[in-house]
Amino acid sequence: MGPLDLITTTSPLMAPAFLVSGTAAVLRAWIAHRTAVRLAAERTRRVGLALTRAGRGNSAEVVRACAELEAAVGPDPAPARPAGRRQGGRARSRPGA
Repeated sequence: MGPLDLITTTSPLMAPAFLVSGTAAVLRAWIAHRTAVRLAAERTRRVGLALTRAGRGNSAEVVRACAELEAAVGPDPAPARPAGRRQGGRARSRPGA
């Protein structure tokens, strides 16, 4: 008797529940990956467009300026958390609100 047999004989609803939760986890990971790939592609496109418009003599300055802008913006935004989930189990209070 394997682990899947134990799950399905314990409760017939457990196997579909595990399949759905596993599928949801894979889907969330895939969306996060595709978001990161898209953000990197957009960054590359912006730098390429800036280099094209700047001409050959200013390439180093353009790349440096783009890097400074990216650093000023900060890291890539995290994917939005699903509604209803909170970190720490408590609502976060906003300063000054």
